[in-house]
Amino acid sequence: MQVAAHSYSWVGPGDDDYDDTCWAALRQHWLTTLEQVGATLLRLGQDAGGPRFFAGTVAVHAGTALEVLDADGGWLAGRFEYVTATSRWTAHLWVPIGGWGDPEAALVLVDDTIVRLPQDRRT
Repeated sequence: MQVAAHSYSWVGPGDDDYDDTCWAALRQHWLTTLEQVGATLLRLGQDAGGPRFFAGTVAVHAGTALEVLDADGGWLAGRFEYVTATSRWTAHLWVPIGGWGDPEAALVLVDDTIVRLPQDRRT
């Protein structure tokens, strides 16, 4: 099933008078669809301990095994890390690549990257 929605509708008269009901419903549909296949979205959020990255509602800690959906529909497996020295924390997936000495390459992850925790795989 495919669905589409407009982002926001201006309901005026003020500059901040927007209705995002349609957008929010579509996003919830998207999250439900991802959950059905054991996936979710990566986001930087907050909890009682301060800023933290989350895979859905699960806090993701440095060193966690994580998989990222690639453009061909496959899963790229690696190790999650993050950098706190930047003004906005940056998430990375360290992916093993071929070569002498077990080299790794870092993939920068952005908000809403589709991810799954390997133990949660359903497909």
